[in-house]
Amino acid sequence: MVKPLWGLLTDVLPVAGYRRRPYFILAGLIGFSISGFVVHAIGAQGALGLLTIPSALVILSGTLLKEVHIPNFPYGQAHKKFVEASGKMLTALKCPGVWRPCVYMYVSLALSVDIQEGMFFWYTDRSAGLSFHEGFIGFMFAIGSVGSLVGVILYQNILKDHSFRSLLFSSQLLLSLAGMLDLILVLRLNLKMGIPDFYFAVIDEGVSKMINRIKWMPLLVL
Repeated sequence: MVKPLWGLLTDVLPVAGYRRRPYFILAGLIGFSISGFVVHAIGAQGALGLLTIPSALVILSGTLLKEVHIPNFPYGQAHKKFVEASGKMLTALKCPGVWRPCVYMYVSLALSVDIQEGMFFWYTDRSAGLSFHEGFIGFMFAIGSVGSLVGVILYQNILKDHSFRSLLFSSQLLLSLAGMLDLILVLRLNLKMGIPDFYFAVIDEGVSKMINRIKWMPLLVL
């Protein structure tokens, strides 16, 4: 809901004569403010600088972005342009090639069961969990990001010429199978296979993120 609205605002309502740069800077400032309040509330002072880096990069991107300046924009017609753009967006959504992927994405997200918060608690629990320390959790998530990047590379170089239907079906099936890796880890079946917990957790995170990225790439590039 927010992304289409954000896109419409940047298209029909320039700020100070620019359509992109002010919105980049505004998003960065909002992210900076929110991250500062959250970190202060939880007391993790050392993480404040890390959380502000993405916001600073967004502000920098908005400042360096090259864009045509619009000095005399008729702001009185902004409402009319917004209505016209909304109508065009609704017309586009009526096309089967647009609404069908949207329905698929909605159903896929709505029916997906996310247990990451529960797994995170179990990873770090010292009584009944795996007692992973914070440094290893960060390393594991970094491997997940690498797996996501590998998924993008695989799609770009190998899978982009496959049909959407076969690719979505295959990736959804593989993602369902990858979800069983969490069950194997929780039941400690990996130890019976001779794989230590920290190795298996890293493999689980990397493989799951890679397959999930492959699943969404055909829809993201539409």
